[in-house]
Amino acid sequence: MGTRTRRVLLFIGWGVAACGSPIDLGGVPPGDGGLGGDTPSSGGRDATSSSSSGSSSGGGSGSSSGSSSGSDAAGCDAGTTMCSGQCVDTQTDNNNCGGCGLACSVPCSAGGCLVALASGQVWPDALATDDTSVYWVDNDDVGGGVAMKVPVGGGTPITLAANVANPGVIVVDAVSAYWTGGGWFATDPDTVVKVPLGGGALTTLVSVPSGVNGPRVIAVDPTSLYWSSGWTGGAAMTKTPLDGGTPTRLASGQNGVGSIAVDTASVYWTTSTAIMKVPVGGGSLVTLVSGENGPGSIAVDATSVYWTNGDGSVMKAPLGGGTLVTLASGQNGPGSIVVDAANVYWANMSDVSLGEDGGVGVDTVVKVPLDGGTPTTLASGLALVGYGAGAIAVGATSVYWAVYAAACPADGGSGVCEGTVMKLTPK
Repeated sequence: MGTRTRRVLLFIGWGVAACGSPIDLGGVPPGDGGLGGDTPSSGGRDATSSSSSGSSSGGGSGSSSGSSSGSDAAGCDAGTTMCSGQCVDTQTDNNNCGGCGLACSVPCSAGGCLVALASGQVWPDALATDDTSVYWVDNDDVGGGVAMKVPVGGGTPITLAANVANPGVIVVDAVSAYWTGGGWFATDPDTVVKVPLGGGALTTLVSVPSGVNGPRVIAVDPTSLYWSSGWTGGAAMTKTPLDGGTPTRLASGQNGVGSIAVDTASVYWTTSTAIMKVPVGGGSLVTLVSGENGPGSIAVDATSVYWTNGDGSVMKAPLGGGTLVTLASGQNGPGSIVVDAANVYWANMSDVSLGEDGGVGVDTVVKVPLDGGTPTTLASGLALVGYGAGAIAVGATSVYWAVYAAACPADGGSGVCEGTVMKLTPK
């Protein structure tokens, strides 16, 4: 495969509505992950969600969070901030990169610390995070793959599972990592497999013969796995106990399920035109929003549901239904979306074809306040951000994403693998 066409099923729209001082990647050298960790912020979310065009939830920018004495306008010149009794430029100071106490192990640029937690990957499509590690699946696109993790503060990547058949989506809870696999070849069943976060024996929770609408998108809560066959007509929404057992069908006849999110009360998902929900215990199916233009990735917090649209918009609505709010428009292929207590984050993934040996970096990572405002581009010049909900994740101080601009020989290229798992601090 000398040239790969982006496997993006949504995302039309041109121009990025953004401001601020984005970091242009161009080429970012791998870092050591910095001096400390990063505890993910849930923003009121009770579980991890994922997408069929990719999947749901992040890795080490080389920053650590420390004590901050804040700024002292009277004691410091314009453009500098008082940190631990010294006036510093938080745009360039490696000990206070973007804020007091945020140490960076690579040069601080534009107030941001950006490093690769893991490099030399092939197609790291999906990410997930907890308070200690970043998890991802890496797919060689010829039938094999691995499930990996690395400490949020940086370190040596660890293989949780090898010889994984076509992994697509990964999510985590307090005990295990879960991912979808199989289904690209007639002999492969569609599966959801779990493994303890510390490694160990694999357990297959779901196994469906290939071609029978098996799992493509997943989410977890403390007791159950929720899954759907994704981008197929007549898809079902199904719940399976995390310890195994009889699955429960929550909804059927769903057209093009692109992403799932779950809270303590309900399961939410996107279809080709709508935002849907149903109680986690089963019950009446509710259409929260209809008439949307190709909604893709979805996220929830304590009050609202958020999603990206194929027309280049980023939207939100109350969990119980009500007035729609356009948070951003004119985005260039908004895909993966996550939220924290203050902002909505997404990756703009343009629908372009780039050769395995490189191309122009056109993808971006963007944020906007939960209540709306001017979108800010956090990073630009990205070549092939992983597609789908799991391509981006957020922690307490950092935002994470996966990039697959590969020239891997195993994937048809002629150079070295360039897929990376990135972390930017502050977010």
